[in-house]
Amino acid sequence: MEMKDKILESLEFIQKKLELKRFFLPDGSANIDESLNLQPYDRLLIVLEGVKNEQMSLGGKLRTVRLEAGDYYLIRKHIWEHASFHDRHKFFCIIPRGGYLRLVLYQIRGNQTHSPWPENEWVHTTLPESVETAFSLLKSLENPDDPLLTAPLVRMIARLAELEVRKGLSYSGKSVMTFEKLRNFVEFHFAEPLGREDVAGYFHLHPSYVSQLFRQYAGRSLQDYITACRIARAKDLLSGTDAPVKQIAEECGFGGEVYFIRRFREIAGVSPGRYRLANRTPHGDKAASPEALRVTDSSAGK
Repeated sequence: MEMKDKILESLEFIQKKLELKRFFLPDGSANIDESLNLQPYDRLLIVLEGVKNEQMSLGGKLRTVRLEAGDYYLIRKHIWEHASFHDRHKFFCIIPRGGYLRLVLYQIRGNQTHSPWPENEWVHTTLPESVETAFSLLKSLENPDDPLLTAPLVRMIARLAELEVRKGLSYSGKSVMTFEKLRNFVEFHFAEPLGREDVAGYFHLHPSYVSQLFRQYAGRSLQDYITACRIARAKDLLSGTDAPVKQIAEECGFGGEVYFIRRFREIAGVSPGRYRLANRTPHGDKAASPEALRVTDSSAGK
């Protein structure tokens, strides 16, 4: 069976045969290891077969969750992911990644330590706005532990992904793929001192070509894109942590607290402090109780 057919088979299975049971929305606040490489993308993972014992931060506490077939969880961008490969299982991953949709099927044999990730079947398609909208709805539900709300959204996402695969429009082309490499690099390194020459030099490209690609595909300059990444991360930290504004400015790559406050106000329309007051979120995202979800507290980090 070809790679594309395996992806389609999995998407159809999720829609029509798999009983979607429990949904988890980790908050990422517990025991974060500073060395972790936090992904700048949302990732929806669905267990298709077997058992996956996964560490998650739920309600501000680190827990080990026993995931079984039909369980699914959304790892939001900049939230750490444990990625356990010890138990035998199969899972499917849907990732709106930059300008394209990445669909991946993983078959884990068990008792393995993978670095990098294990072999997989994958397809890249164009990314419809409807998929991003569905992800936003899934992340914003007031009761994410209610399968009557989450399961239809997940099936809809699987259906939209299937339609994209069937269109046969692969996300390809030399210039667009070069841009995605540049975009990925920026989204992983925006907190570092980063300019056009740095990005261009890393990929051995001419700086003017880098600028051209960002203008063409992102609709903005490279520097504006870097600033947008920094502001987006700052909003996450302001709403989800108690970190001081000065610390957030440093972690997001701004030159200093005063400059950060000025730029944040210019872009967000309010000061960082007022943004935090208006958007403060408690630990946990209203996860179901540990007893109901068969989870246990864990003292080990990722």
